[in-house]
Amino acid sequence: MLQRKHFSCSEVVAGGNGLHRFIKWVHVMEVTEVKSLLRGHELILSTGIGWGGNLDHLRYFVQQLIDIDAAGLCIELGPYMPDIPDEIKGMADAYGFPIIVFHKEVPFIEITQDLHALLVNQHYETISKLENYSQNLQKLMLDVHDVEPILDFLHQHTNVQVVMKLHSGAIYCAPDLPFLSKQNLLRTLDEKDDHPSVIQQSIQVLQKEHARLYVIFPSARYRSELELLLLDRTAVALAQQFLRELYVTEKKQVHETEWMRRWLEQDLTKEDIYYYIGESSSKSKIKGVTIAVCTYEYASEQQDLDLVYLQLLLRNTFEQQGFRLFITVYKNQAVCILLNQREGKTLKKRIMDGFMRFLSNDYKRIPKLAVESIGVGQHVEKLEDIHKSYETAIETLRIQQQLCSEECIHFYEELHMYRIISLVQQHRDLRDVIMEYLAPVLEYDQQFNTKLLDTLKVYLACNGSKKETAKQLFVVRQTLYHRIEKLERLLGSDFMESEKRMAIEFMLKAYDYLFGQRTSEKISYEL
Repeated sequence: MLQRKHFSCSEVVAGGNGLHRFIKWVHVMEVTEVKSLLRGHELILSTGIGWGGNLDHLRYFVQQLIDIDAAGLCIELGPYMPDIPDEIKGMADAYGFPIIVFHKEVPFIEITQDLHALLVNQHYETISKLENYSQNLQKLMLDVHDVEPILDFLHQHTNVQVVMKLHSGAIYCAPDLPFLSKQNLLRTLDEKDDHPSVIQQSIQVLQKEHARLYVIFPSARYRSELELLLLDRTAVALAQQFLRELYVTEKKQVHETEWMRRWLEQDLTKEDIYYYIGESSSKSKIKGVTIAVCTYEYASEQQDLDLVYLQLLLRNTFEQQGFRLFITVYKNQAVCILLNQREGKTLKKRIMDGFMRFLSNDYKRIPKLAVESIGVGQHVEKLEDIHKSYETAIETLRIQQQLCSEECIHFYEELHMYRIISLVQQHRDLRDVIMEYLAPVLEYDQQFNTKLLDTLKVYLACNGSKKETAKQLFVVRQTLYHRIEKLERLLGSDFMESEKRMAIEFMLKAYDYLFGQRTSEKISYEL
């Protein structure tokens, strides 16, 4: 503006560090109450007749302009305003608010006409540039299949740093930045939502925020209206790209989910399985398959499992452990199909290591996801026998739920006696048999508030070693001898003989299986 002909006799007397401000319109104002009349970014022309020589009125007038973010103030020096007081200059310098004076009379009407014509022409030019940008962006989207070229396109037209942060936590930069610079930048954006040199735009996909787009300006550069509009158009284009990617992913996922459902339900031939695995897996020979079933919940009922992101995390983890991974949601549970590509003797350790790494680090990146339990089924050598691994994984979860175990990861091969008890329980109610053996001890504990049942478990686990039993129970030998005498009276002096001992151990396992840690249920049943 200062290069226009009507400003040849002007001088910037204060607020020179605010000359980068953007002008949207020009007003002539001779009143002191202006807050309700302006919207921001206006250039104000005045002769000072409204406040005359009243310093308080002038101070109030300038403060209002600063508060509403006016572009600047131009004053024609003359009889109403012979000079600008130093206090007002100091105020303008402090806020970077330009005050420009004319040393001779100037035609305000010609200034407004000149600048308004300039603004209208710039607005028309902005619309033309925006239309051209939008057309070229649409052409670009026909040829690209990811978001990086779109971000690069925005960077080319703004010549500033462009950043996009996905809701999953991934970050893209145009131009790209070193890892540490990227992390520092992301930390700054997270800490300050309203940064003065940053404009941002939410990218909405299916009425949910999928990502956030940032344009970061040098601190001394003002943001033009065109750049704001370019950001908006780019955000819409990115939303369309994400929607297209989600559609393709969802279509592929539906096909894969249906295929895996048929596989689990034995609805595929051996040839179908090996043909699909041959296309989807690597060249490494498959050495059997193991199913792991995960139960999970979200803190919010509105959440859905982000299966694509979960699959990326798990796949990256288990590929390092020598597995190929397929994952699907089947009967409201996440089913992981682990195709083994290494020696079987390390299978269990590799599965445990994979899930432990996932639980300790990776899954925390998924907001509000809580993994409750993971059941690992029986390993099978033949891919067509996958249903056996799936059924045993479900059985593992059911048994551990029955036992109220606090552990998160459970293996079918570790259940041992509980698998037998589960089978027996399906054909006959074990409660009567359990009480036949354990009722005297349970009733004694109930009546005298003792812990004979716990003593019995530890004594059997220590193979009848009194020294080891006393050590594990933290009691002296004499106390243990007294408890064992009680057990002999209640169970019979032969309770440590081979066959009876085996039966009692079985009933203790069955008791834990049926009642777990549910103390109140134990007591009500015993009574």
